[in-house]
Amino acid sequence: MTGGRAYYGNNDLAAALKHAAEDSSSYYLLGYYLDTHNKKAGWRKLQVSVARKDAEVSARAGFLVTNASVDPEVTHKADVEFALNSPFESTGIAVTEQWQGVSSDASKKRIGFALKVPATDLIDEADKNRFDVEFVARATKKGVVGDTMGQTIKGTVPPNGLAKIKADGIFYRNSFDLPPGEYQVQFVVRDNLSGRIGSVIVPLTVN
Repeated sequence: MTGGRAYYGNNDLAAALKHAAEDSSSYYLLGYYLDTHNKKAGWRKLQVSVARKDAEVSARAGFLVTNASVDPEVTHKADVEFALNSPFESTGIAVTEQWQGVSSDASKKRIGFALKVPATDLIDEADKNRFDVEFVARATKKGVVGDTMGQTIKGTVPPNGLAKIKADGIFYRNSFDLPPGEYQVQFVVRDNLSGRIGSVIVPLTVN
């Protein structure tokens, strides 16, 4: 099914490795666009043929289409939700967090914060300096969500501003409205162009 060759009933491992090395020394990589009109998940058959009679084709017999492949938004939402609920930090993007002061708002306190991420790997310079970054923050107290906010920032960076933003990074500022208590805060950043995610988990005490 994978297009590979099985070696069995033979102890000549050296010959098998030699053949594998020769077989992978030269190859073609073929690709095609998935039919987006067929939204049913499941197995898709593949068949590769060549005009030359002396050529032997080694190719996989098919591939599995998941719901995430058919609808990338499913993966998007699952990625963010997983990062928000995980006890471990995601390391796909370096995220730095800093609290930005407190102000009173009736029975709640407004807690400001700022996130910084490096812009170098988040800007697609091959596509007009395009970027698409999502920021999500959630504060929970004993497993109960106290406040959540998020925003997607996307666009293109002017060529004359590329060097500065690559040097300074990308900043996102917002705030929580929370009553007094002990909170755990999850900050999640997702690069929507590549699917990479970074997160940081910090404690927060609101007096």
